[in-house]
Amino acid sequence: AALILFHFAPETQGYYYTFWSIIALQMLFELSLPGVILTVASHEWEKLTQSSDGTIGGNERALSRLQSLARKSLAIYGGAALLCLVVIGVGGFAFFAIDDPSNHHGWQGPWIALVILSSLAFWLSPLLSLLEGCNQVQQVYRFQFSRSVVGNLVVWCAIPLGLGLWIPAILTLVRLIMEGGFLGIANRRLFSQLLARPRGEALHWNREVWPFQWRTALKSVGYYCSRHLLTPVVFH
Repeated sequence: AALILFHFAPETQGYYYTFWSIIALQMLFELSLPGVILTVASHEWEKLTQSSDGTIGGNERALSRLQSLARKSLAIYGGAALLCLVVIGVGGFAFFAIDDPSNHHGWQGPWIALVILSSLAFWLSPLLSLLEGCNQVQQVYRFQFSRSVVGNLVVWCAIPLGLGLWIPAILTLVRLIMEGGFLGIANRRLFSQLLARPRGEALHWNREVWPFQWRTALKSVGYYCSRHLLTPVVFH
């Protein structure tokens, strides 16, 4: 916050904070799904075990239902990520263009990059919830701590270098790289099983998940309105 105050012009500060507030609209598209994934995955994981080499064993029915949850979650998030890309990207572009149609403050390139990278990061986000539900809480929290430290160091270095409104996109790119390594390399063997086609019973989303999900999703709307909505209103 101190670096932003000393290195950003007042107009740049406004765009910087409003970028994050509009990107936070993603929480309206996820419909509290991370918490639901964690809850359902942990319920199925009770009947499963993980060996030292990372392979999953135990109840075949539970594994099949967990695989069904993983594949459906990734598909749902894929569709939601496309919606975020279109709705938030176009809507945000139109919002900023109202006050600066000629791109005098240089917001267009950074905004487009941020929306694309944030949509990709959004698509990967259910995998972390799934991993946490599979009793990898310590591993996930250790990674999130490391990601936070690295992200802050990158931002602290980028601000004095004059990268300005490109910083949110750079930070999101760092997040993508770190999550890709954590999920695709460190947990490659686990996800190769979780994302395989289920051979047994599948999870019935409409009957087993949605009745729980829509109730928790209501809180996302209230959280966004109380936490993030004020910034773009004041900016405008």
